[in-house]
Amino acid sequence: MAGPPLPITPTLVQQLSLVFHELIRNTVEHGALSVGRGQVLIEGNASGDRGFTLTCIDRDGSPVHQPTKRGFGLVIADALIERQLLGTIHHNWLPSGLVTQMALPVA
Repeated sequence: MAGPPLPITPTLVQQLSLVFHELIRNTVEHGALSVGRGQVLIEGNASGDRGFTLTCIDRDGSPVHQPTKRGFGLVIADALIERQLLGTIHHNWLPSGLVTQMALPVA
């Protein structure tokens, strides 16, 4: 993980761990970690005095394509970020890999 230290609560850590579990599980099955040369980079940055962003970058793996239907895991991950944590999440399926960007409030 790259980025400065971020002050987050234990509850936020627990919910984010579920989101990252789903993202990593997907990259193991379908993305960069399904091949020996792939990598996953997680970047975190403060965004103003009341929030932060996290970006999960899946790269150097098999080419990916946007699915025609979202699986249960991504539906749950998106709901955690948007409804429980009051943040936003955006998935961008690039030929080089999936890039997921999340913006979250600290408190």
